[in-house]
Amino acid sequence: METNPTALLLDLAAQAQRVSDRKALHDLLSRGHRAWCEGVADVQAGVDRETTSLSEAEFAERCALRARRGSRG
Repeated sequence: METNPTALLLDLAAQAQRVSDRKALHDLLSRGHRAWCEGVADVQAGVDRETTSLSEAEFAERCALRARRGSRG
């Protein structure tokens, strides 16, 4: 079984395209929800690891930099 949440979500989406049975779709959705939550938890843990040692000023600077990068689209 896939352990990477992103890869698992993509795999589940591909499977869902070939399934019409309501129960099977529900099962895929349930598995996808768990994978999504796991992915969010991984991101949160990564952010925590990266920012734990930062001062408030360093943290604010990093957030501002990320916001500018994100606004460029």
